Amino acid sequence: MALLEGRDLPHAWEGTVVVVPGDFEEQVQALVEEVEALADRALDPDQSTAAFEVSSWSAKSQNAMVQALDAAEVPHEWDSDGDLVVYESAADEVGDLLNEVAQSGVSSDDEPEEIDGLELHSILGALFDASDRLLRDPHDFKQAETVVQTAPKLANAAVPFGYEAEQWEALKLATKTLEATIQGAADGSAEYFKAEDDTDAVGDEESDSDSDGLKKSDDGEPVGESVESAAVSLRDLLRPLV
Repeated sequence: MALLEGRDLPHAWEGTVVVVPGDFEEQVQALVEEVEALADRALDPDQSTAAFEVSSWSAKSQNAMVQALDAAEVPHEWDSDGDLVVYESAADEVGDLLNEVAQSGVSSDDEPEEIDGLELHSILGALFDASDRLLRDPHDFKQAETVVQTAPKLANAAVPFGYEAEQWEALKLATKTLEATIQGAADGSAEYFKAEDDTDAVGDEESDSDSDGLKKSDDGEPVGESVESAAVSLRDLLRPLV
């Protein structure tokens, strides 16, 4: 919702539900009521409609259903319970689409992880800040460590509601690329990333085999331009999302 972004209100989407911190609930509720009062309805209220209960579906499945409806050019709305509303005349077609979406899911072993909306907002914000600062200082150990620790959280993440699948895959690829570039820089030079407190650095000899974070080896040359290039690619993808 553009009004939320324009007022810098923290929010995230879980399916058709917008999630905000409790302190902002009243402000957001007022905006929702304002939008509902002014918005043009997709469906003519004088025509008969049918509702399909999909509020319990995952955000991934709801997103797939929206894409299927748009591709089929089926007018639709979402009611206050988060269920799908269409013209009664389109009920059979929508029922078929629902079955197709429900049956097209991946197996449970490969099911992408659904990330909580507010957690996703926090993850993307951390990656944006880290990539922006690495662009300015590619030797910043703290920001490099943030990327290395955060990137795996997106590796198997499902496409969030409101994102295009292609956009989401590009974002995950850019995150993975920056993570790999940081690790390559660290492997190439023990002195490439310097922590503010050397005693806490995970790149020292003792912690190299135990830490899941950033590791550093003893020889090679710095590759700062590669870190900067990967950082700007990720930062630019994240800019409109945070």
